[in-house]
Amino acid sequence: MSTARLNPEKNFEEFLKNNDDKILWWWKNGENKQDYFGIKYEYPAGVIHTFYPDYLVQLVDGRLGIFETKDMNDQQGGSYTKAKAEKLQEFIKEQKGKKLFGGITIKKRDGWKINQKSVYNWDNCEKNDWNDWEKLKF
Repeated sequence: MSTARLNPEKNFEEFLKNNDDKILWWWKNGENKQDYFGIKYEYPAGVIHTFYPDYLVQLVDGRLGIFETKDMNDQQGGSYTKAKAEKLQEFIKEQKGKKLFGGITIKKRDGWKINQKSVYNWDNCEKNDWNDWEKLKF
């Protein structure tokens, strides 16, 4: 696996290091191999892909976070990212009895934000409306 990281990933790993007292372990997921954690999604209609969320984070309180980091200028916010975000929320909801949470995460000036809504609306973000996002807290 390549150790090259995009800026959102580098910044998220810094966030993880700054919260190490709340984290048992974290893992940078890989891509395009059966060895990695993937979730099937459809985009466009009828075309199946596998989405490999960027990070799995096991917290001291027993929760497991599944995170996909994105840039503030996500060029696929209304297309692929939307499909991935909604499928991730569906996956989490289906895992009844498990302490899962997660979503798309973006670093803003005031810290990391997470979207955990079942319907992902990137259009609002492009209008500087971040009401669907909350501060990511461990």
